[in-house]
Amino acid sequence: MTKPPMDTKGPIVKTGPTRGENRSRNKDGRWRAKRSDAGELRAGDIGEMKKPPNLARWFWGGIILMAVLTILLSFIAIFRQSSDLHEPVGSGSAENSSQEGEPAEKSASELEEQLNKANKAALEAVKKKVEPLIDAAYEPVYDAIPIYADFHYSVLGEYTELTTAVLPYLGSKLQEMLFSGLEERLDQVSVELDIVFNATFQSELESGAFEIDLGPLTKKAKDDALKRMRITVPVSSAATLGTAAAIKVATTAMAKKIASKLAIKAAAKAGGKLLATSTGAGAGATLCLWSGPGAGLCAAAGGVAAWFIADSAIVKLDEFWTRDDFQAYLSKMLDEQKVDLRSKFEKAFAARAVAVQKDSDEIVRQHDFTLRELSGVGNAEICRFAENLKARYEPMREHLRERRPGALQALSSATAEFAENLSLRTMIQELDQNLQKASSFVVTGVQIQGNLPEDYRADRDVSGRLTLDGKLHKISRVPASENDGFSMSLDVGATFPLDQPLNYSLVLEQHLRIMGNRFFGGVGKVEILDAIGTLDGLNHSVRLSILISHDEATGSVEEVGVQPEIGQKITLILHLRAVPLAALEGVPDCQ
Repeated sequence: MTKPPMDTKGPIVKTGPTRGENRSRNKDGRWRAKRSDAGELRAGDIGEMKKPPNLARWFWGGIILMAVLTILLSFIAIFRQSSDLHEPVGSGSAENSSQEGEPAEKSASELEEQLNKANKAALEAVKKKVEPLIDAAYEPVYDAIPIYADFHYSVLGEYTELTTAVLPYLGSKLQEMLFSGLEERLDQVSVELDIVFNATFQSELESGAFEIDLGPLTKKAKDDALKRMRITVPVSSAATLGTAAAIKVATTAMAKKIASKLAIKAAAKAGGKLLATSTGAGAGATLCLWSGPGAGLCAAAGGVAAWFIADSAIVKLDEFWTRDDFQAYLSKMLDEQKVDLRSKFEKAFAARAVAVQKDSDEIVRQHDFTLRELSGVGNAEICRFAENLKARYEPMREHLRERRPGALQALSSATAEFAENLSLRTMIQELDQNLQKASSFVVTGVQIQGNLPEDYRADRDVSGRLTLDGKLHKISRVPASENDGFSMSLDVGATFPLDQPLNYSLVLEQHLRIMGNRFFGGVGKVEILDAIGTLDGLNHSVRLSILISHDEATGSVEEVGVQPEIGQKITLILHLRAVPLAALEGVPDCQ
């Protein structure tokens, strides 16, 4: 039986029902097996299908895919970062959260408000504590009143107190019995009040917004304020309070009042004591007859003893009726002392608060200037303005001629724009206060030289009156000669404004021996700054002239009223002094 021809590629493998065989070429030219209609594949076709795939495609495809993803993610990240940069403050980003957590600097106005609040609170706290602390210090004094009353209502006490009405009082008994230890207790009151002031100031300064972390500049300003406050005029070390001296004065005053009342009372009781002692005088003398040569001394001793016995009885009777009133009188005097002492304490702490306020103003000014300097906002303008004010002010300090009303007014007006500027406010306040002193001058003294009109000259004394802007100054009587005239000097010490002319008048009285006195007068006016001219300095002597003539119509120096256009020329030399102006301390440190 003849076998069918075999295909060179191998036998046909049955894969299922097929309908035939078919093949086609791949794109690379190789043959690809297809299912036949009978569903059979050739064995050679199966081997061809199992060849390894091309991995290069997969390798480069993965790289390209990752590159695309990386670029896409980069663009997304950049977009989000750009959005974060434009988010408003407080949006919750990590960067803003760290900035919000950083210490914050307070403005100068906030610092000033807190310092002022702390100073006022400290002063108010002291005022509330002054009275109870003084009451506690005086409590042992009130408790000792009955002890001193026991001494007062004794014969020894009576004569001790009477002695104070005659001899200088040292206050020993009152000091010993009533005021022992009071000075130390009042010194402790000062210490406790200083502690209250310091603690309240610190507590108020560190409260509220100042509790949180502060920026380094604000913290330094706050610490500086606390340090200065503790060393600025503590009342416990202030000599102005003078507790010991105050107690001594009060004790002396009390002793004198007690002694004066007791002296009046003792005089009234003397008659009663004489009556009481005379009753036993006869019996005492009879007993002393047996003493022989010493009978006189015995009788004298008996009389003294009888006097003291009577005195003791009367003192006890007086105590029964008046002790309560006396103790109330002592208590009233102590009440008056406490009121006076309380006033002294309050004034001392008010002065301390003023000093602390001055220090606080300086700290605020420095803080404001430092903040401006760091921010670069406004300091250049402030420095230029401050230097301009100082340059215009300094010549006024050194020369009276620079203090013309127009210049003073212009300088004062220039400060208005910056009056509320924290960096300049202290300087402007100083400047305004000093300019008020610069608007006046003082006439310290006057010399008057000359002679009377020729027809009235004689070797006779003259006296007079000089009036400067309505202020009368009497001139003492001095000798005058017919040939040499007279020279008068007087101290004046009067202050006058620079923006008005100085009006002056002179009245002279010639003292005659036989006839009635003769009177002469004249008037004048001068612009002091014009008279000074370009002279330097603050002290000047201005030479003026005044014409005087005889007033025939008057017989009294008070009634002279002539204003001659011609007459005898008299020389007036006015000695002037300008009030020195202090250097400005609040000038910003622009260096």
